[in-house]
Amino acid sequence: MKRKEKDNLSRHKGLAFEKYVTTLLPRQHGFQLVHWRGDKYNKGVYALSSQWPDLEYQYRQANNEYEFAIECKWRSSYYKGQIQLCDDYQLKNYQKFSHDKKIPVYIALGVGGSPDNPAELYIIPLDMLSSNLISRYHISRFKKSVISRPLYVRENRLCYN
Repeated sequence: MKRKEKDNLSRHKGLAFEKYVTTLLPRQHGFQLVHWRGDKYNKGVYALSSQWPDLEYQYRQANNEYEFAIECKWRSSYYKGQIQLCDDYQLKNYQKFSHDKKIPVYIALGVGGSPDNPAELYIIPLDMLSSNLISRYHISRFKKSVISRPLYVRENRLCYN
């Protein structure tokens, strides 16, 4: 497969997983999608915002307001029990975004199945990651047990079970 075809397939899978993640944050449950960033570029020219997390949300219900961002990653499988979430510089970009905007960032990681129906789903707080390479064991506590149930907010944290 040529590089361009591989990039297009990768982009297509990424978008499919992003669409899947948005279904877990329904508007009727108080979630408002504020930004949905695309990975658009041409010959090395890209918007600075493409370095930031894919999705940015506001949650409002009663007197509770909460802002957060989600970077969506889908992987077909583990390799030797581990997954490389992203390149190291990308992890630093997400950390800088979280620090500068003063909002938490989560990594939504789908593994296996298909991008629009992953076999496993993890909602990992960025501040719990010390590396871009993570083991299945390390992320097991962030596994969403009922994948079809929407996410929710409790005590200013995005919750998943």
